Amino acid sequence: MIAANTHTDIVTPVPQGGASLMIAFRCHRKNVLVVGYDEIAASRVLSALEADAQVTVVGPLNRMCKELSFRIQNNQVEWAGENFEEEQLIGNHLVFVTRSDDIALCQYISNACCARRIPINVANQKDLSDFDMTSSYRDQSLQVAVSTNGNSSVSLANRILESKISGTLEPFLGEAVKNAGLLRKGAEKLDPGSSSSLRRYQWLTHICDTKTLEQMSALTKTDIEELLASYPKQDLNHHL
Repeated sequence: MIAANTHTDIVTPVPQGGASLMIAFRCHRKNVLVVGYDEIAASRVLSALEADAQVTVVGPLNRMCKELSFRIQNNQVEWAGENFEEEQLIGNHLVFVTRSDDIALCQYISNACCARRIPINVANQKDLSDFDMTSSYRDQSLQVAVSTNGNSSVSLANRILESKISGTLEPFLGEAVKNAGLLRKGAEKLDPGSSSSLRRYQWLTHICDTKTLEQMSALTKTDIEELLASYPKQDLNHHL
């Protein structure tokens, strides 16, 4: 919804409350703690690993699901013990709890995270969570997320994603995003520094706006090198 500002005649959006702040949180080399042992915990671990996080798991080994047992045995994650201790929060940037069998423990961990200002998600406990997990579709660097903002189970979000969204996305979109990333990194090498960030942004935006998604996805190594060779190290307004 939009409304006109009567003082300046500027059309401004009217905030519609009740939404979540949808962000793509970068977890590269950040520490993530997962308290749990079931398939939901395994799902949280997989999501964190795919985001290149350093993952620590807390829970009894004899109750770990097969996927978590495999990751612990193969040193893909660190196992910190059977029982949660508040000291385990030290150094962690994000916490997931899937212990629906122990609500008192969930409340305790949530309070401890709140005191330390560590964002936490407690499975199926919206009131104890700072954020919700989304259902997501991934094609290389392209990710699409769907959230019901805690109003339904994840199965509904999965159905919406699978039946209405992921099936309509062209299979080449991930390649287009990857090539845009290669151009961005190449421009950063040619013209490094924060003072050049706007120039790099304008250059890449111009390319992405003037090429179709199919053309972006079809760029070869030679095409990318030729585009980078044309990168102007001066004000792009004279070139665009």
